[in-house]
Amino acid sequence: MVRIQPYTSSYCLFTKNALVSSRHHLYFVLNIGSYEKLGSPESLKQLSEQLEKHGVECPPPRTATRMLDKLVGHFLEEQCYNPTFILDHPQIMSPLAKYHRSEKGLTERFELFVMQREVSVSY
Repeated sequence: MVRIQPYTSSYCLFTKNALVSSRHHLYFVLNIGSYEKLGSPESLKQLSEQLEKHGVECPPPRTATRMLDKLVGHFLEEQCYNPTFILDHPQIMSPLAKYHRSEKGLTERFELFVMQREVSVSY
């Protein structure tokens, strides 16, 4: 099991609640650079390599959206026991969500997870 160590730029702890930025976690763990180019052939290759490297299964078709969803599930959602908000989703994952005010390639969407289960989603 992969353990993700908390670091100050992605966690903002309030007693037992946490805000987790998917952008920071994915960059930290997978070294994903630009979220604007996630559909490019280079990023598809990089995501596919990361899936294989970490032993995460993703049946075809291996689109950027599906691969990112599997990686987020593996690295973030499995770590959410206490009430946790996952925010800063890439636009490719949430094309109908409001685009982020200050970060290109991201959306202002969040999901609430408790005991590894998605309880709520908001765009």
